[in-house]
Amino acid sequence: MRNKKTCVDCSKCTVACPVHIEVEKKNIVYDVECLGCYDCVDSCPVSGALDMKLLGFGKKIHYAVYAGLVVGLFVVFMNTARFTGYWHNNVSVQEYTELVQDLDNPRFKHQQGKFEIEE
Repeated sequence: MRNKKTCVDCSKCTVACPVHIEVEKKNIVYDVECLGCYDCVDSCPVSGALDMKLLGFGKKIHYAVYAGLVVGLFVVFMNTARFTGYWHNNVSVQEYTELVQDLDNPRFKHQQGKFEIEE
């Protein structure tokens, strides 16, 4: 959450964002692309101008608590899905290994919201 009153519009938060979200133009960064990496918050030169807050509560949340919540929720949902029989994967180990080895292929490059329309 960006505090407009204390923000100096230096754009350091946007430059620091690894997924190119224009943080300095938003009051609340609620974007599916956001990784929650805290790079924008760490790059802000003004204390309190940019903080990560718990959605719905408005309370500031420390990055370690945020990371713990994300990992904890992932583990809970993944294990729940596995134990209830909803965790299915049809990718063979061989196919997975081949795909991982080919990650530098341009077809796996992130388009950052820019797509070409094929005719």
